[in-house]
Amino acid sequence: MMDYEEHIVEIEGAVFPSKASLEAAADALGFVHTLNEALRENGADLPEEPDVDKLGSTLDGVFAELAAASIFLSENTFARVPKMLRTISAAFDKADTRFLDPTGSAGPSVPAVLVKGYKDLARRIEVARVQQADLLGELKKYEDSQETP
Repeated sequence: MMDYEEHIVEIEGAVFPSKASLEAAADALGFVHTLNEALRENGADLPEEPDVDKLGSTLDGVFAELAAASIFLSENTFARVPKMLRTISAAFDKADTRFLDPTGSAGPSVPAVLVKGYKDLARRIEVARVQQADLLGELKKYEDSQETP
C-alpha cells in the first residue's frame, strides 16, 4: 500500500497514474473542499474554491484561538470550568431527544463531535493550567537565583 507521498510522486511523474493514486488524489481534494466548506459555514473568510495557503492560515488561526481560550479559561477564576464542561458533555451524551436533519432522517440531539469537544476542551484547559503553573515555578526559580549575590 502506497502512502500519499508515493501517490504524489506517481501522479506528478506518470502519464497514466494508477487508479489507486487517482483515488487518493480525489480523496485528498474532497477532504480539502469539505474542510474549506465547514470553515466557511463557521464564519471563516475563505474563498468558495479552496486556496490551500489560506486554508492553512485559517487552521493556524483556529488553533491559536483555541489555545488563547484555553489559557484564558485556565485562570484560577475559572477553576470550575473543566468540571462544568464535562457535566455538559455527559448531559448531551445522555440526551434522548432526537431531531430531524434537513434530509428528514433522525439523529442524536447533539452531534458526537460536539460532545467530545466539550471533554477535549476541559482536558486542554487543565493541561494549560498545569503548564502555566510549571512556567510560573520556573520564573520564580529564576527570580530567586537572580536575587542571590
